[in-house]
Amino acid sequence: MKLNHMIIIIIMIFFSSCTISYYQSPVYLYRTGTIYEKLYWRNESKQIWAVLAIDNYNAYLQSNKYKKYRYKVYQNIACLYYHLNPEKNRRVIVENISNSIKENTENPDIYRLYGNINLYYEDYAASTNYFQKSILLDPSSEWTYLGLGYAYYQLGKTKFALLYYNKAKIINPQLKETIEEYRQD
Repeated sequence: MKLNHMIIIIIMIFFSSCTISYYQSPVYLYRTGTIYEKLYWRNESKQIWAVLAIDNYNAYLQSNKYKKYRYKVYQNIACLYYHLNPEKNRRVIVENISNSIKENTENPDIYRLYGNINLYYEDYAASTNYFQKSILLDPSSEWTYLGLGYAYYQLGKTKFALLYYNKAKIINPQLKETIEEYRQD
């Protein structure tokens, strides 16, 4: 393990064990959760970082004092549970996505995430609905068009699939290879 990772671990353990009121504040819990989440994406021992991030995010939600990031926290929790084990955690994933949508109905990222999760669970009709909602809020995301095209392709609606694949390519011409991979599935 690299030295800078060890230093971060020692600092996180120290701060996590502190009982000073700042370290129990919602802002600290949110920031610590995001740090643990970043460590999750960068390290081999991913599960421990995901669990620490989820614990801090849940503590943030329980504090109920600072509501600014609640929608994002629910979204992050859903994403972490999805990456840990999508089959086992399906109920928790859907619950957190629903809570995120309740907190902020204008967040295109959560609808895109829900669309992608429905792709994984092979609920293509539901995924098209969520991708469409995301596009209404943010028509500039090539990944949303790509997911929508894939969902329509799986539903056998190739004209719609090609339409959305082409929209994705217009936004990001480098997606041509990715789209060709989807077509071959």
